[in-house]
Amino acid sequence: MADCCANIGPSTDIPLCDHMDLRRVHFERPDLDVLRKEHMVVDMHFHTKYSYDSSNQIDAIVRRARSLKVQVAITDHNTAAGALAARRLAPDVIRPGIEICTAEGKDVIPYFYTFEELDAFYRRVVLPGMRRKTSLQSNSTRITAEALLDELSRENCIVALPHPFAVPPRRSYPFFSAPRHALLLRRVHAIEAINATMTRKQNLASVGWSVQHGKSLVGGSDGHTVSPLGDVVTLAHADTWDAFLDEIRAGRASVVGIEHRLPHKMLNATRMLREKARIIKNLRPYRK
Repeated sequence: MADCCANIGPSTDIPLCDHMDLRRVHFERPDLDVLRKEHMVVDMHFHTKYSYDSSNQIDAIVRRARSLKVQVAITDHNTAAGALAARRLAPDVIRPGIEICTAEGKDVIPYFYTFEELDAFYRRVVLPGMRRKTSLQSNSTRITAEALLDELSRENCIVALPHPFAVPPRRSYPFFSAPRHALLLRRVHAIEAINATMTRKQNLASVGWSVQHGKSLVGGSDGHTVSPLGDVVTLAHADTWDAFLDEIRAGRASVVGIEHRLPHKMLNATRMLREKARIIKNLRPYRK
C-alpha cells in the first residue's frame, strides 16, 4: 500500500500539519484479497433500512459482505434495531455499533464489544432520549454530547467521531475543538480518518486532527446504499472482534479506502432525498 500525503491548503477552520503522519492511512482502493491475508477487515460505518435516510435491506448487506469476505459494523442513526436484526441473520460478519446524533446535532459512534452491551445501552440511554414530536425528528436525540460521552465512558466500547469535517450542521470539529469542550474530546478514542462520502480535503483534515490529539483511526464507507460496502475499511492484526477493538484502542489499526467520485455521490444523494421524501409523505405525529 502506498502512503499518500498532500497539502490541505489554507482554511479558517481546518487544522494544518507540516508533516502529517499517514503511515496508517492509505488513500487507495482496498485490495481486499491481499488485506485479508494478515488482517481482520471491517467496514466500520454502514446503514440499513432502519436509518431514516437509507433503504438498505439487511439480507442484501449480508450478501455483499460475504461476497467481499469482509465484516461490517452496522451504525444506524439512533437505533440498534438494524444491528440486532442483522446479527440474527449473520453473526459471522455483522458487528455492533450505532451512530448517535446529540442534542447539538453532532454525531458520535460507539462500537460495542457485544450486541448485548449495545442493546442494553440503546434501551437505557438512547431510546429514552429520543425526540417524540414528529417522525422527522427521529434522526436526532435530546441527549447532550456531555451526557452521552459521560454515559459511554462507563461502557465497554470504543468511541469514535465520524466525518468531523462534514458540512454544517454535521461538522463536529469546531464543537469538540473548542477549549470549553476539551474534556469531552478526551473521552473520544478514535476519529474517522476516511469516510467515502467526504472529499479528500475533509478526510485529510480528519487525519490531521487525529494526529494533533493522538487519537486512533477508523474508517468506513458510510454506505446508505449497498454498493459502497468495502470501499473504505479498517484493518488490524486480530482474530476476534474483541481483539480488533483493542487494536483500535491501542492505536494500531489502519485505514484503507478512497472517496466516491462525484457521479456516485450524486446518485447516493438522490436516493437519500427520495427516502426522506417518502418519510415526509408518510409523516404522522407520534402518539404518547
